[in-house]
Amino acid sequence: MTEPNGRVRLIQDQDLPIVRSLWEAYLIELATYDEGVEAGMQLQEAWWTKPGELHGFVLLADERPVGFLLVMGKRWAKAIGETTDYHVYEMFLTPEVRGTGLASDCARTVFDSRPGSWSLHVAASNARALGFWRRVLAVRAYKAVESGLEHGKISMSFRVSESAEPRDD
Repeated sequence: MTEPNGRVRLIQDQDLPIVRSLWEAYLIELATYDEGVEAGMQLQEAWWTKPGELHGFVLLADERPVGFLLVMGKRWAKAIGETTDYHVYEMFLTPEVRGTGLASDCARTVFDSRPGSWSLHVAASNARALGFWRRVLAVRAYKAVESGLEHGKISMSFRVSESAEPRDD
């Protein structure tokens, strides 16, 4: 398989049908790691109607939507008990492009474009996701710290410096 040409950008109106479809696929997969997840949980419109507070990104492979990354700004992160500037709420990539480097490149692009403190949670039972995030955060000088297990999830926090190279969304 050739490596896809990947990039990330903010969700746009034309992306909504496919992002909603990706969300449904994500919920099915997530339910295998988190019994509190139910099929049919709605993806809230705020992810694309509240820019500056909530940041919804679509991940593209050869200009085809293959995933999403949902990031909370400080106000929303605080509302769920986080003390960071940003919180990775959810990330999903379709199976056919996993392992190509696309997701890690896209995640780092988003991180580097938003300096500050970050957090994310990973289901401890999801070894693939846990390994993914450990690799993403180890490659750069993010100084990631893992917290202990709480409610079946491992918390990770890291910092992106102001000197990180800014990138387009």
